[in-house]
Amino acid sequence: MGDTPLVIECFDFKTSGNHELIGEICRGIEVANFVYPTRSHGGNKVLKGQLIVDCFVEKFQYSFLDYISSGFELNFMVAVDFTASNGVPRRPSSLHHIDPSGRVLNSYQQAIMESRRASLMILNSGCWSKGIMAAYASALRSVTLAGPTLFSHVVEKAAHLARLSLSRNSPKYFVLLITTDGVLKDMEGTRDALVRASTLPLSVVIVGVGSRDFTQIQQLLDVQATREIVQFVHMKETNGGVSVVQPLLDELPGQFLSYVRSRKINPVGAPSQHGTNHQGYRRCTRRIAEIDENFVCATLDWWPPEKCNYDQCPWGYASLINLNLSSPLLAKAIQDQVIYDVGDLKTPCTLFKKTDDGLFGFSKGCLAIVTFGLNALYERVKLSGNAWGGAWDHINTQDFMNYTVSKGDAIDSWEFGNELSGSGTGARVNVELYGKDLIVLKDVIKNAYKDSRSKPLVVAPGGFYEEKWYSELLRLTGPGVLDVLTHHIYNLGAGNDPKLVNRILDPNYLSGITGIFVNVNRTIQEHGPWAAAWAGEAGGAFVSGGRLVSETFINCFWYLDQLGMSSKHNTKVYCRQALVGGFYGLLEKETALLWHRLMGKGVLGVQTNASEYLRAYAGITILLINLSKQTKFTVGVCNGVKVVLQADIMKRKSFLETIETKVSRAGNKALDGYLNREEYHLSPKDGDLRSKIMLLNGNPLAPTVTGDIPNLEPVRHGVLPTFDAPACS
Repeated sequence: MGDTPLVIECFDFKTSGNHELIGEICRGIEVANFVYPTRSHGGNKVLKGQLIVDCFVEKFQYSFLDYISSGFELNFMVAVDFTASNGVPRRPSSLHHIDPSGRVLNSYQQAIMESRRASLMILNSGCWSKGIMAAYASALRSVTLAGPTLFSHVVEKAAHLARLSLSRNSPKYFVLLITTDGVLKDMEGTRDALVRASTLPLSVVIVGVGSRDFTQIQQLLDVQATREIVQFVHMKETNGGVSVVQPLLDELPGQFLSYVRSRKINPVGAPSQHGTNHQGYRRCTRRIAEIDENFVCATLDWWPPEKCNYDQCPWGYASLINLNLSSPLLAKAIQDQVIYDVGDLKTPCTLFKKTDDGLFGFSKGCLAIVTFGLNALYERVKLSGNAWGGAWDHINTQDFMNYTVSKGDAIDSWEFGNELSGSGTGARVNVELYGKDLIVLKDVIKNAYKDSRSKPLVVAPGGFYEEKWYSELLRLTGPGVLDVLTHHIYNLGAGNDPKLVNRILDPNYLSGITGIFVNVNRTIQEHGPWAAAWAGEAGGAFVSGGRLVSETFINCFWYLDQLGMSSKHNTKVYCRQALVGGFYGLLEKETALLWHRLMGKGVLGVQTNASEYLRAYAGITILLINLSKQTKFTVGVCNGVKVVLQADIMKRKSFLETIETKVSRAGNKALDGYLNREEYHLSPKDGDLRSKIMLLNGNPLAPTVTGDIPNLEPVRHGVLPTFDAPACS
């Protein structure tokens, strides 16, 4: 690539559209750094602009033929329209009439045979078309032509085969040929099926035969899907000698490549191709993920003061029932027993109280308060065990949304239900019911916010990840319904478990939850790439948290590690349980704030050859978490920064003691020596890991006299302000 000339033109933008050429260069990338002088003044050049190639990456891209020749299978399927509108087959006027002499092919036979003529569709040495022709003739003798014309079940069958192949990691791509003469009667169902199929290794070509108007079917080309998979051609619009499927073949390679490249799938047996960083230029930092700007969040719960565990009642007046907050609230836990005191209620509205027969041991209750969490059990019926059935009654939610809209309350997102997915916690709802109700909820939101510029997100299911249930939910709802897929994290065990501290300081145990983030991300990529992943509730220790653990300094190790780990795997938002209440009380608000201020949205890849006791994460800031008592680490980061952590005698209370950072840059502006940096050292008071007082750079963090968070000032730096990393821009 270095010897390949590139033409780069620079224009002065004009609103009239007549942009003026400022200058251009044509040269290889290796010598592309170039100062462009525009004119002379007494022999002196005037510097008009400067082009600097900061970095470049050379990648090899495989072609369509590379995949096919490697053994990547193309599977061809044919669906034939046997509706009565084609005419009685024994009559010559029928589109299904078979000429006894075999010299004249009907329209359906022509479509099948022309597929054979298309060289890229020849499978099994060309014998496949004879088999399809024989199957077509056999079916014609045994079927009774009827109606109406339906495509959705055909697309769903093809999608099922493609999905099955995908689950087995088979190198296959599927092409569905649909031949039809008539007006489609399940347009909406077909649209939905095509949208769902757009995430699969599948292309669909529709061939219209006969003289009918196919304007309606052509509308399928405009389906808003994850990628373009549909093509249509009318037999009468093709010229003689040109294959009717040629338009498909013009599009198929692009559709195929868009699929395999989006999935980073290489030809069979081919090695993985990575970008080549070229010497002499600053090496490109690899951005591996991106988080939302509001990545850090905290929950508020519904628990009343009577919520007690292990002979302790830590919630007090810290729940939504009795906490006085004026900002929009995020509701969790027993939200599925909450109804809203607006509109026409089917049951009386009473305060929460402890009762033996209520879900989670509490009665139903109601509040008129702005919240994200919605009751997904309203008017359902309890079945056996923890299973609930029946349709969800959306009227109370609808009234509540209309109320919040009328009050001008800005709601960013509505979460449907709490821990009802899969096996459930206190209750569970099967995925088919849940999916149908999410579609209803989406319509409720559309209607409630029809006059609003922005629409709140639909968030669900807020439960513990189970792959089959989550995948099926995405399949059932399809694009345009579920915006955010949420899951909960409580990986440390029960709050009274004596091993909590050991688990927090055990790097292998901390890494054990990585698979959940990986699998949630994969589930979204495979079944619902339109959705984002959120950790909707994460408390570490379940059942109100661990006393003298969850609310103390030591929990920062778990919390910061969770932020770093989840961000690496495309988790867009991470919600800590809880801001106040239980034993959770977010002591880590300062660490959360530091992350929010310093890390940025881009997540960078970090490679380290150090012990697993050093946890390293990077955005525009390097986060180092040292779980070891006595250690010396050298951390290698893929962007060319070398960070050496010197801690010959380091206590566990420190995240870092000394960082020596050397940055070398090659190019036309090399920097030597050390860069200025800022560092934030967090430690517990008096070295006590279970202290509730945190020190920043040795100074206690305490609210100001006005109750505000104190200034968070650095002394030495892990952020490199003058280090130029393209992935951070």
